[in-house]
Order: sequence, then C-alpha cells, then structure tokens
Amino acid sequence: MVGQNRWLANLDMYRKVPVDLMEGSYEGRAVSWIALIVMATLFFSETRQFLTPKNVTDIFLDTSKVSQVRVDFNITLMDLRCDFATINVVSFLGTEQNITKDIERFHIDGEGVNQQVNKHGYSLKHDVILHDPSVTRTIEELHENGKDCVSLDAESLEYAIEDHEFVFVKFFANWCSHCRALAPTWERFAEIMHDVEDKAERHLSEEKMKQHLAEDYTEEEFAAAMKLHLPVLIGEVDCVDHRDLCISEDIKGYPTMVLYVNGERYKDGEYSGDRTIASFIQFLLLAEEKTEKEEPDKIKKHAEEAIVKHLNMTQAHADWLKAMNRSLAFHNLDWDSSEHPGCRLVGSLHMNRAPGHFFLQAQSQNHDLDPHIANLSHVVHHLSFHPVDKTRRESVPDFLPSHYAQSVAPLDGHAFVVHEIHQSWHHYLKLVSTNSDRYQVLRSSQVSLYRDDHVPEAKFVLDVSPIAVKWSREYQPWYSYITSLMAILGGTFTVVGMFEYFVTSTSRQIRSATRRPRPRPPQSANVNGGHRAAP
Repeated sequence: MVGQNRWLANLDMYRKVPVDLMEGSYEGRAVSWIALIVMATLFFSETRQFLTPKNVTDIFLDTSKVSQVRVDFNITLMDLRCDFATINVVSFLGTEQNITKDIERFHIDGEGVNQQVNKHGYSLKHDVILHDPSVTRTIEELHENGKDCVSLDAESLEYAIEDHEFVFVKFFANWCSHCRALAPTWERFAEIMHDVEDKAERHLSEEKMKQHLAEDYTEEEFAAAMKLHLPVLIGEVDCVDHRDLCISEDIKGYPTMVLYVNGERYKDGEYSGDRTIASFIQFLLLAEEKTEKEEPDKIKKHAEEAIVKHLNMTQAHADWLKAMNRSLAFHNLDWDSSEHPGCRLVGSLHMNRAPGHFFLQAQSQNHDLDPHIANLSHVVHHLSFHPVDKTRRESVPDFLPSHYAQSVAPLDGHAFVVHEIHQSWHHYLKLVSTNSDRYQVLRSSQVSLYRDDHVPEAKFVLDVSPIAVKWSREYQPWYSYITSLMAILGGTFTVVGMFEYFVTSTSRQIRSATRRPRPRPPQSANVNGGHRAAP
C-alpha cells in the first residue's frame, strides 16, 4: 500500500527542466517561428474543413415500396395532326390503355405556331356511326344500274373543282375496312345527289324517280337533298392508285371526306360527323347556307370563271366531262410545310413501377391510317418521372449534384427526326430511385424499322433499376475536430523539435570541424625536472 502511494506521488508526466539549464539559440528561435506558422496554417485548414459540409453520393439496394410512377411530358409531334395523335400505356402484363382524353393537345401549324388548345377531357369521337344502317344492298348490287360516284384522279379532280361550286370527295384505300363498310352508303348518297341534279334539270322522269324511291333510297332522304340550291358532285379518290394526290391533299387516314367549295377546300375542314346519308346532306346544307351568307359574290364569280374556262377548255377537259371517270397519271408535288401541321401533347400519366412502356401513335377509331404517311418525328420539350407515394412527404435533398437537371430529364430539348418511311424512334429508359422527387434516368435511343403494313409508333420503354442513389451532406464530428487539433499541435511540435535537433547538431559539427586548434606552449624543462644548460 505504501509502495502504491509512493508511485502515485512520483507520477509526473510533465517534469520541468530547470531554467538555469535551458539555453537559447539562433537556430531554436528560427525553427520556433516555422513551427508557429505551420501550426496556424494547419489550424485554419482544419477549422475550415470542420465548418464546410461534404457532399456524399451513396449507392445502395432500393427497398422503397412505391407502386406507381408519374410521367410528366411535353412532346411535339412535328408532322401529325391532333386528330390522329394518341398516347397509349402498356403495362408489364401486356394490358393497353388509351389515355389521350386526359391530356392537353395544342394544334400547331406548319410554321410551328400554336393554333388551338384542347383542354383536359377532349377525346376522339368514339360514337361516330361508321355507315348508314339503312343501306342493306352491297356495293356490287348498287353498281348493277351504273356507278353514280365519280372516280377522280389528280387531273380530273382539278376539272371537277373548276366546273362545280360544290364537290364532295371521299379519299379511301381499297384495303381499308372502314372504307369498305362506307362504300355502299357513299354510292347511295351519290345516287341521290345525281338524281337531285337530274330532277332540277328535268332529266329524271317521274317513273324513274319512283323506281329509285322504291329500290335505292327513301322519300325523306330525297326531299332533304332537294333543299340544296346548287348541285353537288360526289366523287372518290383511291389513295392506293393515286398516292401522290392524297399526300398533296394531306390525307392521313381513310376514309377522309373533303368538301371543296368554289374551287377551294372548305375552310371548316374535313367532315367528321356520322357517316349516314342524312348527316351528309345536313352537312352540305349548312355549308351552302354559310357560304351564301359569308361569301355571296364568290359563287357567282366562280360560275362566271367556269363559263370562261368552258369556252376555252382543252380536249382533255372535254373528254373528262363526257367520261367523268377517267384516270390519268399525276406528277409529284414538292413539300409544303404549311400542309403538314403538328400537335403538342402536354400532360401526365401514371404507370406501375414495373417494366412497361407508353407510345405515341397515329390512331383513329373512325379511320384506317396509311402506314406510309405516319410520320412520328417528335421534339421532347420535357419528360420526367416522379414516384407516387402518398405516405411520403415531398423532400428536397441537402444538396443536388451539378448534373442533376441533365440526369433526371436527359431527353429534354432533343429532336428525334425520321427521314424514311416505316421508321420511328424508340427510347429505352432506366429509372433509378433517388431521395429527391424525381427518378434519375439512364437513356438509350435508336431508330426502329416497321413492316409495311404496321403504323410506326414513338415508343418510350421503362425499366426500374434495383439500385438507388442518395445525395446527402456530411459534417465532421466535433470530437474528430478536437482530435485533429491536438494532433496538429503535438505532431508539429514533435516534428519541428526533431528538425531543430538535427539542425543544431549539424551546426555544431560544422563549427567544430572548421575551428582552428590552439598553439601549444614551448617546453622549458627536461624530462628529469632539471634545467637544461646553455650551449
């Protein structure tokens, strides 16, 4: 016990050297200033690091329970009208859903200017009657007594527009199912309009009219058509045989009914109502009434011009007036941007947080679209992906890396143009979860080829990565800061002390080596201690 108390009493880690034994030197003063400068520099650097947070990116296995992803998009289709622009979502189970009605669509003209906005809730008409159910005879049976619908080509269409104030033309394709269903209705409609014109010119006898009323059409239909003041030529163009003509007329889907008034395309656009005879006649009555009200002199002017052209008509024009169904070759037309409007699609959609895709496609419930003219070139103004989690608060990370905007929306501001038919861009997107309100997106885009009978589609394929990224800021702990300061003080003192010892020892050795030895005094006595005698 006594020994332990003695050991505790003698414990002294900081024994002092007597001041009388300490000696100052020039080297010691110089090295001390160096030590102070080093300590101050390291202290300032360590304090700044302690006060500055460190940006950290961690990668770990994604364990989030988010079930859905919200997709925000703003995409412009550069050569597709809003009438045909649709968006479809396909899940990993293969189920497809059309969500076009839930988005905004901006009509864009050929110069890229917004023309009209379709707000949420707009959708294609799904309840259009595709053919007149009262027409029970086939197209072959209707043609037994002659064809009333005039077959047109590029040149004969021009002649027809010149000679008639009203020309109603059906553009169709022989492979189109909707066109085949409409053919008997259109032929019967043409027969009615032809008989109305003959009745007005007294070419139709009462007996012949009664026969048609009994076999071909009803008295109500004929009476409604008789209300028209001007004759209407009913024609059709086969877009398979006259593809360039249909392209020049900007025909995107089949069948498409176009009305020409006074030599020009009717300004209210293509016919989009029910495909029944009563609806066709009502459309013509409204068009005639509107034209007479808004442009009363234009009909008279067009008739006068037609008379002058008749007096100077070519032989080909005269032959067409006799035959009314000839088919001539036509020439290619140059591209006119004003005839190729686009459509901007803006909105959002929800998808399951699983592999799937959504795609933009030219589609119509009431038309069969020609795959040759479906151009899905597009510009992505914005496309981002957000987790849908009602239990999770929207939070912003402590910091965002400099490449954040590019990593969460890599397609923004890019245009994807196709230069050949039967092609379209496909985008493959890998979604990586983050601790922000958006997914990080890894993308790859390529042009895909389609079969001749398939309509191209701009596809966005989604896949979810099992890896998650977390961005955060870390601060140095206070105890680490204190430890670093002590290490700086003690380490600097020790290292500089060693350096000072080395300098001092070296200096002493150099001085000792360069010092001159002192001269020895002369010897005055002999070895025996006596005095040497003088010589």
